[in-house]
Amino acid sequence: MSAQDAANKAVSPRVLGALADSFRLFRKRPGTSCALGAAVGFSLLSACCGLGLLTTPFFICQLLALQLGAYTDRHIARGPAFVRAGAVLLAFMLMVGAVTAISLLAGSNSGSSNALTPSGVAAALLGSAAAWLLIAPLMYAPLMLLEHPITLELALARSAQITLRTGVMAHARLAFAVFFLQHAPYLLGAWLISIDDARAALWALCLAPFLSVSVPLGQGMVVAAYLQVSERSLAVVALPSPFRRWIRVWALLIVLPVVSLMLLELSLSRPSRIAAVSGESPLEGELLGTFVPGESEQSLELPAAALSVSFSTRQVSVVASDGGGVGPLPLAAAGPIDRVRVVRVRDDFAVELVQGGQTYLTRFSRAGVRLDDELPARLRDRTQPWQWLYLSWTLLFTVLSSVPVLANLAEPQLTAASPPLEPQALRRARLLAILLLPWGVGCAATALYSLFTG
Repeated sequence: MSAQDAANKAVSPRVLGALADSFRLFRKRPGTSCALGAAVGFSLLSACCGLGLLTTPFFICQLLALQLGAYTDRHIARGPAFVRAGAVLLAFMLMVGAVTAISLLAGSNSGSSNALTPSGVAAALLGSAAAWLLIAPLMYAPLMLLEHPITLELALARSAQITLRTGVMAHARLAFAVFFLQHAPYLLGAWLISIDDARAALWALCLAPFLSVSVPLGQGMVVAAYLQVSERSLAVVALPSPFRRWIRVWALLIVLPVVSLMLLELSLSRPSRIAAVSGESPLEGELLGTFVPGESEQSLELPAAALSVSFSTRQVSVVASDGGGVGPLPLAAAGPIDRVRVVRVRDDFAVELVQGGQTYLTRFSRAGVRLDDELPARLRDRTQPWQWLYLSWTLLFTVLSSVPVLANLAEPQLTAASPPLEPQALRRARLLAILLLPWGVGCAATALYSLFTG
């Protein structure tokens, strides 16, 4: 280990020290910090509507600029750097949010219509924490972009270099501490709602004010750690063109699994196909009719409901008198429909159909809403377990490989690109990129298949 590496190891980020510095930063600007923390928290809550995806990075940049300025006693200019830093933060949000949503649905009980179950919350907590840990080596990039007039490629590479030189495990501990601190109100609220969803609005109202404190304290820990381990006077030296190009390639390699994850989430907008029934049909109730469909369409009016079931050998539809209803039922098989049975089960209805000797069953309410089409069911129908293993491995290996590669690609900015270093760093970046590119493309291909088939 060189003397420079030993010196950098000595200033590895300390969790308790970062927390103490974050409290000091909070006391310098308590009112503005609380206001920006509340803005970030409520923007995250509105991210599902789309607007929060644009406003949350802006408010986080404002909060980081405020904390940087309070710590260094100098003004952080608002300008193009905010756009670049916001783009990085948006990418972080999309990755963590996608992993959290998928983990929540995958961990939910298969028979529950509510995805926010205790098991789902636990899975979402583990998934989001793992995603946060993966982006930890790059979490200093937005701060560098706000503080120094450097390029996006150099900020990503220097963040990975600082993480590698000052201790990966130290930054992992810091990332976990920041995650649990600033997400504490969300985690507590999700747990309370999962055990008592009847009071969901009350829990959200009671816990919302805590976001104005937890978010600034969590981001303040990142700022404090960054100021502990980074150089205060970063020389702005342009990287050679081949280095910038390969940093962009590696950024694309990281983005590919994230985009694939979002495509898999987009596939959940499509209804699940009718589930197959194994063994004897469990359907019991008042039989309304058993039919053998023909080429021409037939229909059955359902009693005590403004619904009708239309069927032929090609499809079965549930249509309301006002044009609504379930519509055509998504079929899991492509063969002709051999038999259709309609049954009233208490206040609901069920349709059982047979295709190629296999029985399929679905239920719907009097209002024409399918009862077995919740989001966890869509996830299980549209994706396979091997896809998640493949995607998780690709994302994990790509992010872990990118840390030493980006760190090496940042060296010319500090060492004036010594001739022995440049070919070695480029060869390593090129070789690993060639090995990882098919895996990333494979993730995107399987996600597109899930989105457009079935």
